Amino acid sequence: MSLYSPGLYRYQTMEWITIKKDNQLTTRLFLAYFHHEWKKKLFKQKLWLVTLPLAIILLINHLTTLHEETDYTYHFITVLLIFVLIYLPLIYVYQRIKFNKFIKVVSDESPDEFQFRFDEEGTFYQAKDLYLHQKWSSFKYYSLNGDAVYLYNDKKRIKEILSAEIIGFIDFNRAMDIIQRKLEPKYAA
Repeated sequence: MSLYSPGLYRYQTMEWITIKKDNQLTTRLFLAYFHHEWKKKLFKQKLWLVTLPLAIILLINHLTTLHEETDYTYHFITVLLIFVLIYLPLIYVYQRIKFNKFIKVVSDESPDEFQFRFDEEGTFYQAKDLYLHQKWSSFKYYSLNGDAVYLYNDKKRIKEILSAEIIGFIDFNRAMDIIQRKLEPKYAA
């Protein structure tokens, strides 16, 4: 469920807000992104929606049917069906482990406190020894997930996460008005 209300806060500039480092919130936001991407990709690849239930049915049928011990076709098909069933969970676990390492690196490298704002030009970050301005043109796609929006570059790689929980719902709605005018949705509705 999204808390975004189109057009409600159009064309107003956001004031600088101070954001303090919160590793639990960072982890929660990144994991929500990870699950959002997995769900979108899984449903986009409809083959898995057919293959997994079919593999389960065939494996149950295969295991309940009597076979000779020297029937190598039986053993091959059993191993193949088990592999099909565990392939997707194994990929998920592997990517989740890699993503957890990425989250730790991001959390460790982020400053304890920084300021953030956005306007019609782009997003702005500043900390003690850092100033970063990303123009909206450096992003190409966005994806809305409840009260968070993910901003991607032209290669569909994540560049930023904006969360209403962090920047506030009014500023989140303002950002969404700009984002929807300047960027394309990553996934068709």
